[in-house]
Amino acid sequence: MRQISTIFLFQLLTISVFGNGLGSQKSTFLFNHLVEVNEQWHYQNDIKPAIFKQKIQFENDIERIQTHLKLVEQTLRNRTTTHLSENQKTNRLRHLDVLHQYSETAVFPTNTFHSERQPYFVDIFGVHCAVGYLLHKDGQDNLVQQIKTNNNYAYIKALTTYKSLGKWAKNNGFTVDELAWIQPGYAPAVQNYKAVGNNGGVNGSINVMKTNADSSKLFIAGDFTMVDGVNAKSIVSWDGTNWETYGNIDGAIYDMDWHNGLLVVVGDFSLNGQICNIAYWSVNDWFPLQTGDMQGAIYTIAVVSNTVHGGGDFQKVNGVSMPYLAYQRPNSGVWANNGFNINTGLTIPNAFGVDAPVKCMKVIGGQLLVGGEFTQTAPSVSDSSLQINTNYLAFWDGNKWTNGLYGNHGAVNTFTAFNNKIYVAGNANSVTPLATLELGVWSHFGGFFPMMNGEMSEFVPLGNRLFLVGDFNYSPQVVGNYGRGLIDVTGQPYPITVSDSAITAAATFQGEVYIGGRFSNIDGQNVNQLASSLLDKTSSNHSVQADLGKVFYNNDRIVLEQKDATNLETFELYNVSGRVILTKKIQNNNRQEIPTHHLPKGIYFYQWYNGEVRQTGKLGVF
Repeated sequence: MRQISTIFLFQLLTISVFGNGLGSQKSTFLFNHLVEVNEQWHYQNDIKPAIFKQKIQFENDIERIQTHLKLVEQTLRNRTTTHLSENQKTNRLRHLDVLHQYSETAVFPTNTFHSERQPYFVDIFGVHCAVGYLLHKDGQDNLVQQIKTNNNYAYIKALTTYKSLGKWAKNNGFTVDELAWIQPGYAPAVQNYKAVGNNGGVNGSINVMKTNADSSKLFIAGDFTMVDGVNAKSIVSWDGTNWETYGNIDGAIYDMDWHNGLLVVVGDFSLNGQICNIAYWSVNDWFPLQTGDMQGAIYTIAVVSNTVHGGGDFQKVNGVSMPYLAYQRPNSGVWANNGFNINTGLTIPNAFGVDAPVKCMKVIGGQLLVGGEFTQTAPSVSDSSLQINTNYLAFWDGNKWTNGLYGNHGAVNTFTAFNNKIYVAGNANSVTPLATLELGVWSHFGGFFPMMNGEMSEFVPLGNRLFLVGDFNYSPQVVGNYGRGLIDVTGQPYPITVSDSAITAAATFQGEVYIGGRFSNIDGQNVNQLASSLLDKTSSNHSVQADLGKVFYNNDRIVLEQKDATNLETFELYNVSGRVILTKKIQNNNRQEIPTHHLPKGIYFYQWYNGEVRQTGKLGVF
């Protein structure tokens, strides 16, 4: 009874500690840390008193979870088992050995969807929790899959409806309460964000962030009149220490680029009371490149071959009909949308056009890639050589449309080229909101992470990683009125940041990712609409490797050859839409052959993994 009373006392003492979560690096009693990982520590009456007296801090949450599992294992080994059969005792010890190996490996699930500590039976990388791993190693993958599909974020106490779980526990010498004690919760990977400037915020919207040619300044533009206490109308720059302002623009700036060393901005704004949706900055003043009502706005600008291109939902330029797209050639001062037929030598009016709004343009491979909501190029010309039926993307080479990049993705809000791939993103409600083009084949990631709704705004690279920001939420809903607005898309996409509102723009500057939007709190830190981070806590504790074995196609067979002692256990094959079409359990390290006569010819993707490591890749079946 003395032990129980001591536990009850610590329950009272630690109630306030756990309201907001206990950081792993905080120095406090070991018991406090253990309860943070799993509250079932409150209800054990055979734990060693030393944990109430020993003060400790951990380097990270992985180390803390590892300590939890080791102490649980030690206590379970010491418990009386005289009531168990010999078979139950043997099974119990065998699984405790597996638990020991699991804790030593320290490869635990990643909390990708919750802003507070939460169990993950199997995370999006295929990493099992401790109980899930015990079941997996015992061949209970059907039960693991059922729980993953229907109750992946539940505590063991909520899984009593699975009669097979209780039966498994009994057959292997455990109680369900003991399994509940083993099961950890996993903390979200909180990033370290800092406010930009004096954290004064922005009194309007931020639409775009870009660095100049020598990366000495970060330009921030949108629809505002003040940034961090500085009077700034729609655009301002930051050099890492100070702000610089740029005259008066009334209205919204949506994009910017540089032409002949001059900053050019586009949007839906006016200069000195006159409508002007594109202008350049020179000698401390703005000068219009267009005047008059465009019956819409310019959303994007790109300069290629010294020619300024603009795209949006506008219908006219300087009073002339030019729906959605227009360009101004060097030194011409004239806006046009003509093309050229190399076979006839004739100029083709309206060739540089599409049938719906344009959202983004960038130079890729020396050509202008255009994205948006359109499905046909040059819709109003009779020359079919200029017309492409396309899914929201097409190349323009300066005279004609050359390639539609046909894909099953939805309408395109933004895209980028990164590591020899083209990434596109659009509306989260789309069936395929995010897709990647590699070697001419589209991979779609809409089903790999449960996005609920909202818009994707911008890709931003940082070193060998690529991130995507926007105004979107996830399912399951995170705790409180939070959404996640920044995801890592370098491999399998997953969210890494919790913000209380949208992230609408981002850029890399001085070795950090800068973000802007409507947020006032991000990953628990109070920052007003502008913040920066190294994003150094984005790697999960799973291991993805590429040299664990050979996977190749030969004579109507997929051949798997593992390296010695790798022990990869599961091989999954995906089609280009991301659907699993084949799962193979590997029994040993020997060469495995999988017949492919039932598979359509084409490109596939695979994952080959066990609970600790995995190998991924692309495979052609022809």
